[in-house]
Amino acid sequence: MTALLVAGAALWGAAAGSLLPRPAHRLGVEPDQPWRSADPEGRPFTGPARGWLGAARGHGPATPQVALLTGLVCAALAATTGARPELVVWLLLAPVAVLLGLVDRRVHRLPDVLTLPLAAAATVLLGLAALVPGHAGSWTGALIGELVLGGGYLVLVLINPAG
Repeated sequence: MTALLVAGAALWGAAAGSLLPRPAHRLGVEPDQPWRSADPEGRPFTGPARGWLGAARGHGPATPQVALLTGLVCAALAATTGARPELVVWLLLAPVAVLLGLVDRRVHRLPDVLTLPLAAAATVLLGLAALVPGHAGSWTGALIGELVLGGGYLVLVLINPAG
């Protein structure tokens, strides 16, 4: 059962990872720049989700490498978590976390358009997973930790608004 779970998670990660190079390229811009809407030759991005998903056309991270990385991350999550309800949440959030890493590697920043929804989704989805029998951990404790961490980040922003 565990091997099947890990293999399924790896396939999910590889499939999701194959869609990440284009958003990584589009979001990988300096803070004051708009997101890319076309490749360097001026061809507008088209395809799934209004051109947000797919290969980066040679100007972003390589699709096979990103698919492999995301597949490995999801497989590792499945191997360490096992068949528990929160695994579904981790597998849904892992590709977005990989995307954040790709953007951060490129321009050393994390776009709010990804981080804020990711934090909200993690809170809600893990709260729902905590209602399912067989979950591990304490959702209440995690929520308190999340609020403390968010408060710490708020203090940092108030100390230095320019970042």
